[in-house]
Amino acid sequence: MKKLILLLSLLSSLKLMAQPVKEISHTVEGGSSRETFTVLKSDKKIKHGPYQVSTREGRLLTSGFYKDNLKDNVWQEYNYQNKVAVQGSYKNGKPVGEWTYTDRFGEKENVYNFDTGQFVYHKPVAQDSVDNIILQNGQQVSVRLDRVPFYLPGNDVKGRALVRGLRFPADAMRRGALGVVMIAFTVDEHGHTKDYYVAKPVDSSLDTEALRCIKSIKGDHAPGLLNGKPVATIVTQRVVFNQVF
Repeated sequence: MKKLILLLSLLSSLKLMAQPVKEISHTVEGGSSRETFTVLKSDKKIKHGPYQVSTREGRLLTSGFYKDNLKDNVWQEYNYQNKVAVQGSYKNGKPVGEWTYTDRFGEKENVYNFDTGQFVYHKPVAQDSVDNIILQNGQQVSVRLDRVPFYLPGNDVKGRALVRGLRFPADAMRRGALGVVMIAFTVDEHGHTKDYYVAKPVDSSLDTEALRCIKSIKGDHAPGLLNGKPVATIVTQRVVFNQVF
């Protein structure tokens, strides 16, 4: 019976893959980049086949593959030096196996196994060697962690989301308001984020926009570790408003 079910599933997948597809290409993120993918001709809501996001100038940012509207196969994220920043595989829309993260020079920084929820390799960063704030019994405690929380989609992905998602409020621009807003949030023991707040305010409009933008960035973290155990950790993120906007 199991073999029959497996065979029927395989035949269904092959039938889906053999269906005619149509390429779609359009601008996204306010026109700053272009998304290109294929959909089934029989149902244009179903992404199926190669997927790419590139800048207006044609520089590749993301490459991957969809199968029956779910992320599948190998995906890659590229940094601003045109090097692969993140690489790993999806199956049925979920990351699986080992994912490799590199720095801006293409050197390996982290390897995380999504099947085991463990780091295979971790290159210590500056934040690992300073005190961090964790939550213990509802109280904030300053400690030196084994490893700080790590954003699993990759820091380059978070950086792009911040740059493209941030909007300079018109009233703040008229007033000439500038500065660096610090947003804090908690990464809990399971790597989920919650309890966002403005840790260092600058201007009411800038503070509100910074908070909105950081809350809009999706994705889980590998939680912080203390004595080998995951702990709820307070993370801060700088949001810079300057004349560039």
